[in-house]
Amino acid sequence: MKKIKEKTTIQTGQVFFESEMVKKSLSNPDFKKGVEEELFMLEIAESLSILRHKAKLTQRALAKKANIKQQEICDIENGQRNITARTISRIAKSLGYKPEISFRHAS
Repeated sequence: MKKIKEKTTIQTGQVFFESEMVKKSLSNPDFKKGVEEELFMLEIAESLSILRHKAKLTQRALAKKANIKQQEICDIENGQRNITARTISRIAKSLGYKPEISFRHAS
């Protein structure tokens, strides 16, 4: 069995893969779409987690302020839950932020 070395680096919301198997898989449009969707959700999760830590709040304290369950905060931060715009808004406002959405052309 051939060992595959894979290096993943996360920087400013971007993931870089150094594996021929992954690079080849990303040439499949359906696979690539799924990866892009997951990365988008993880970017949201990471942003909310960073803001929560900057505010020095526990998941429980943030959940109470946002009027949602602590488990939901946990699931969002771990990329285990699809998050609605309404929930993003509640969490952001509880942290003193206004959510902003922007679109850029897919290239």
